[in-house]
Amino acid sequence: MFLRDHIPPGALLPGVSYPTLEDAVAGVTHTLAAAAAVDDAEGLVHDVLAREAESDTVVGRGVAVPHVRTTRVAALHLAVATLDEPLPAADGGDPVDLLFVIVVPEREPRLMLRVLARLGRLFKEPGFLSGLRRARTPGGLLEVFPRD
Repeated sequence: MFLRDHIPPGALLPGVSYPTLEDAVAGVTHTLAAAAAVDDAEGLVHDVLAREAESDTVVGRGVAVPHVRTTRVAALHLAVATLDEPLPAADGGDPVDLLFVIVVPEREPRLMLRVLARLGRLFKEPGFLSGLRRARTPGGLLEVFPRD
């Protein structure tokens, strides 16, 4: 699965700032909705935040992966943001400085599992997370994602 093919132009956000992790999730989701031409951006933000309220998606090592299956999208979309200032994790773990927002169609639960598994493998690859943290441009973020 080529995740980079599912990142719409405008959904790569290096060095953004938000006051709280919830604001970051909402802001990045809103940007993803605009970049992916989602008709109901506010509804998508609501869906992601509601899913986040059910279960925190901070996975450690400074990474959060808010994700939702929703009727508001017809295809997989991914946004990636690096935060200028790390934000406290709700569980008291490592502060979050990398945010991956994933939205998939409601009818495709296996797709969500495949995306999460692929990201999990990437997180373990040497240089992936550090490469994202070093990137200063949208193109720099995209270059970190494998082409194969």
